[in-house]
Amino acid sequence: MNRYLIIAFGVGLILCIGTCVYFVAGVSSTFPPIKTYDYKRNIDEFKSDMNKLAVSNKNILYRITDITGDSNTGYKYYFDIFIKEPKRNLQYHAFYDKTDYWFKDNKTEIGLVFAYDQTHSVGGYGVNATGIANLIKVFEKEIIYKLPK
Repeated sequence: MNRYLIIAFGVGLILCIGTCVYFVAGVSSTFPPIKTYDYKRNIDEFKSDMNKLAVSNKNILYRITDITGDSNTGYKYYFDIFIKEPKRNLQYHAFYDKTDYWFKDNKTEIGLVFAYDQTHSVGGYGVNATGIANLIKVFEKEIIYKLPK
């Protein structure tokens, strides 16, 4: 009898801890941007400009991964960018949305959330991640500076 009680208690404890870990991981999966950029064009122009940039550069893969919001509050678009270089593969996760919903501002905010060098296993979330400064420079050189002004 004691044996079954101990097993049931152990299973219950594991389920309880697992549930807590699941919810804590879900809450902490939203990270603040490493760096933000103001783009002087609207969201539709940004989408078009990113598609053109990816099509014209065969080493860049761009894809929208998620869209949140609604027509009343506006939409926030999340996207991934993969950049293949001769000696490394880079992965970026970012978002873009309208900078100001109250006024007729046609700017777009771009937020870089994740940068990772898959070849050398450096980067990650946050400004203190190893190698993040170099990864930001590549993102700016290959993406931000190549977009129309």
